[in-house]
Amino acid sequence: MLLVLWERDTATLRDLGEVLHLDSATLSPMVKRLEAAGLVTRRRGAHDERLLDVTITDAGRRLRDGASAAQRSVEQLTGLDPAELAALRDQLNELTARTRRLDLAG
Repeated sequence: MLLVLWERDTATLRDLGEVLHLDSATLSPMVKRLEAAGLVTRRRGAHDERLLDVTITDAGRRLRDGASAAQRSVEQLTGLDPAELAALRDQLNELTARTRRLDLAG
């Protein structure tokens, strides 16, 4: 969730669910925990109160440096360069998409 918010700053709970392939029953407790930790804020949409806007805080933004260090560690430990890791991520995303299509079809 933080990865998405580092890119977007604010997203609706619905948008986060679509990007992360998670339902609101899974996301809501995550958002509450992140808010309790001071990493995000949540507010009802100004134009549509049915929507919940989730915004990263300064404390949440500061975690990005640690995530970058973790990514470098993964690169070192696996021996995969950034392009290889990106290709692996894309393959896993495609596998997930295919699995979801099978679930919907069947």
